[in-house]
Formats: sequence, C-alpha cells, structure tokens
Amino acid sequence: MDLRSLNASTNRFAKSFVPYSLEYWNRLDLALRSRSYSMFRLSLFKSVRPVRTKYFGHGPRYASALLARLRIGTCGLNGSLFSCRLIDSPACSCGSQCESILHLLLHCPLFNNQRVHLLGHMSSLIGYFLNINSLSDTALKHLLLNG
Repeated sequence: MDLRSLNASTNRFAKSFVPYSLEYWNRLDLALRSRSYSMFRLSLFKSVRPVRTKYFGHGPRYASALLARLRIGTCGLNGSLFSCRLIDSPACSCGSQCESILHLLLHCPLFNNQRVHLLGHMSSLIGYFLNINSLSDTALKHLLLNG
C-alpha cells in the first residue's frame, strides 16, 4: 500500500525528512513492505548496510573507536570540547593555545617521543613510495588518520 505524498510548498521542505521518507517507502518493493516489522527491519538492514570488510574493525575495538573519534573530531581534546562549550579553554597542557588533532599528532612536545617513533616506522614502511618529511601538516594528518 502506497502512502500519500505530501505537496511541498518549498524545495527545502521537499528534501526534508518526512517527504523523503514517504517517497522512499513508496519506492520499496511491495513484498518487502508487507512483511512483519522484524522481517522488514532485517531485510532493510541487509539492503542498506554496507558489506563488512576486513579494513574496518581491525585490531582492538577500543583503538578503532579512538581512531574513529579522531577522524570525526569528537575525540575529547580541549579544542573540540571548547568548540562544544563543554570547557572554558581550548589550551593544551603543554602551553599551546589550542589542543587540536593537528597539534596532538604533529606539534605537541608532550608526545614528541611517540611521534618520532611512529613517523620513523612509517618512513621505513612507505619511504620508498613517499617522503613523509616533504608532506604538509594537513597531508600528514590525513595520512596518519586515514592511511
């Protein structure tokens, strides 16, 4: 059974959640729509979710979660907490004005030994293909977070 579409008075409303959901429901296969809720949900998840690959979920779950949080900027660093108005200052404990992801990965003196160790290992692995020392800060940050 098709649901009646809403007449959108503006383009912005036409692209909003409710009209889009109604249109998406009406485009679904009738056999899928007539199933029980639990079977519908299971079938929908199978069609929407990407296939799990070996690249995701590799290694300890905690480390994967931290990496994901760094990638999306919800990592608990003072800079991101300050931008959400959860703390009063974005300053790093090393004295830098802002504790950002870029600062943590490439500039913070508190993690200098770890950084030298990490970049040394990276150079030995990919140094034949890429000179890490020639990369900009932004490119190096991208390489560290995304591979």
